[in-house]
Amino acid sequence: MLRNWHVFWSDPDGEAGVAPVSARTHEHACQVVLELHPGARVSAIDAEVMDPTWRPSLMVDWLQDWEDDFTP
Repeated sequence: MLRNWHVFWSDPDGEAGVAPVSARTHEHACQVVLELHPGARVSAIDAEVMDPTWRPSLMVDWLQDWEDDFTP
């Protein structure tokens, strides 16, 4: 069964973003984004458990300063 994920990514060039992905697992969702952004650091959260008050612009700002590598 496919689930909806929000995959956060940041690449070595300083670009960052969030991609909505439908995938079976966390790992597959991350892999889909890594195919589009090779070398990026990624982390995914299940869209069903995501806080509805989440603000994408704040998350992108946070991603640009991201220091931990959650790439599988």
